This record gives sequence, C-alpha cells and structure tokens, in this order.
Amino acid sequence: MVVGGLLVAVGFVGGVLATAIASWANSVCNDDSATVNASRQALRLDVLFIWLVATGVPVALAAAAKRRDRHVWPWVAVAGMFLLIAAAITLSIQPAKWCLY
Repeated sequence: MVVGGLLVAVGFVGGVLATAIASWANSVCNDDSATVNASRQALRLDVLFIWLVATGVPVALAAAAKRRDRHVWPWVAVAGMFLLIAAAITLSIQPAKWCLY
C-alpha cells in the first residue's frame, strides 16, 4: 500500500511536470489566431495523453491488487480522480504566453 501510494504520487508529480513542459512547448507569443488555435489543439492532445499515461499507474496497481485478492477500490478511485483531472485540464487549458525572444 505504501509503495503504491508513492508510485501514485510519482505519477501525479510526473503528470504535473509533463503538463508544464507541454504548456511551454506549445506556448504562443504574439501569434495570429490560427496559430494559437493550432497550439491549443496540440496542447490539449498532449495533456490528454500525459494524464491517460499517468492514469495507468493506479490502474496497474488495481490490476496487481486484484491478482493478489486485495482491495481494488482505492486504486480505482485514484484512477477515477486522474481521469477527472485529465478531463478538466484538457477542456480548459490554453497555450501559455511565455516568450523567449
């Protein structure tokens, strides 16, 4: 249980860091609306992929718990929260305006 909690924490922190990196990679600065829209769509796909991969951590833990006849519901609940995070971020995120020049 403790190792699983640590793995979920690492998955969450990794998701947050990867989201920040994706936001920076898809940032816009004084671009036209078509470029901003393309960056928004790319960023949303990146973030959805990142959080679906992060959701795989508690899903894998739930599968391992099921094989060992342990409680599955805590890992399923955490996976559900990760899916809610994925949906909320994907639907609301906008490209950053971090200008390097």
